[in-house]
Amino acid sequence: MIKLFSALCAVGILSCNTAVTQSSNINNEFRIYSNGLIYDDTTMHQLSHIVDSLNLQFKRCDLTRQYYAVSQGIGHFISIKKGNSKAALADLELQMPFTDFIKKYKSASVTENMLIIKSRYKNNYENRWFTQFDGQMMKDYDDPEIRIEDNSGEYNRPLKGQWIINDRASGYLEAFYITTEFVSPPIPLKYARMILYADCVVDTTAEIFSVEAGRDDRFSRHTNEKDYRKTKLFAFTDFLDKQTSHISEKNVPAVYGAYKWLALDSLKKAWVKQELSGTEKFKTLLVAAVQEFREKKLITNDTFEECVGNYFSKKDALAMKRNRRVIGNCSMDQSPRYHALNIAMLSAETVNWEVFLRAHLDIMNDRFERITDGSYAWGRRNTYIKELEELNIDVQDLLLGISLRMENPVSKHYYGSIGRLGRALAETRNSPEMEARLLNAIKDNQLDTYNRLLLHYLYLNYTWYLSERKERLTCLDKLEEADKTLPEIVKGRIKIERKNFEDKK
Repeated sequence: MIKLFSALCAVGILSCNTAVTQSSNINNEFRIYSNGLIYDDTTMHQLSHIVDSLNLQFKRCDLTRQYYAVSQGIGHFISIKKGNSKAALADLELQMPFTDFIKKYKSASVTENMLIIKSRYKNNYENRWFTQFDGQMMKDYDDPEIRIEDNSGEYNRPLKGQWIINDRASGYLEAFYITTEFVSPPIPLKYARMILYADCVVDTTAEIFSVEAGRDDRFSRHTNEKDYRKTKLFAFTDFLDKQTSHISEKNVPAVYGAYKWLALDSLKKAWVKQELSGTEKFKTLLVAAVQEFREKKLITNDTFEECVGNYFSKKDALAMKRNRRVIGNCSMDQSPRYHALNIAMLSAETVNWEVFLRAHLDIMNDRFERITDGSYAWGRRNTYIKELEELNIDVQDLLLGISLRMENPVSKHYYGSIGRLGRALAETRNSPEMEARLLNAIKDNQLDTYNRLLLHYLYLNYTWYLSERKERLTCLDKLEEADKTLPEIVKGRIKIERKNFEDKK
């Protein structure tokens, strides 16, 4: 029991006078180091040298690359209940003029003059091409969209005066009537430079996960080997389980209260470090399991990977984590975020910037798979923009560069989530400058309508996450003035519920 108690003290679970260490880390999402960041000083120092090189590299980039806005046009949207739609579908297929159609079918629901975005993409799972039309009605949900299989690229042609029809929608016949040609105007140079900076900093040749990566939860003992019990991986984890089986919550002093589970986990790790990691059997079994992974690419688990990183090779531990996509089981399951943080930390420690930044940006954007995800769980998932600012990244250019949308991105360009980036910007140390840049971009009629609209939402999300009521309302005043400069097709649809911003706690 003395060794167990000493182990708890050694890892900071208890202070040696038996009082519980009331660290703020208990209530934080991730461990916070003495520097106030989720990465320690050594890691930050290693990363800062890489960023300095990248900033120099950006100055040597081809700054003349031209980007084009996503294809956008204007049109109307109609929907008719399918029970009344057979004749209507025939008329639409014959391309009946819009005015004639709405006169004939008075039961049709009609929305006129909206911005419509056109995009073409390949569904790799189905090996088919699709063209999708998205109407921008500025609603919280249910904006109209029509997706059409388009392997030949048929819809890459003039569409003014044409109907785009979807008769497969559940219960409704839906169609867009296009009133202007779709255009992809060039993105002005000052915004193109932001995109270029993002592509310079976020390596566009990199991926976080390997091609053969499996999907699993964080601690699962499942693997892609049929007879798991015959693997070297099982031999090691079984040995570890048996050697720590004598440690249970009853060994954890009662003063730890509701956090006994946390103490138990740390206690077992401390026991492995102090009593087990130096033994020949531990080393032999660990080396054999690592060699097996190198040969067979078995799907591993968090406990094993941590042992590999601590007692054998951080490079191998990173390869194992990149071989496994962690899926969240529910809204409160933070496993995907912890997995991404572990990948980021191992990437930093092995000087793998390409993977580090993508993993950190995934944490910032909360870009993870979950079986369910209720909004009540979002609040605790922080953005960690401070870590990027401390590395001397041009955070404003980076975040704007991954917010803008374009027709011709480079392969694997990183796109950010407008909602999450707004929250991150509310935590930036240069808020006044950021506000001014966003407002000026919203008012810039040289920038395409769709990107101006996206930046409106970015600013709106930024405003929502400001802590002070007075600041929020002042920002709303500025945004409403900027919105007056937007084209009527979007300006007339924007509705800001000021009361929600006033009442937010």
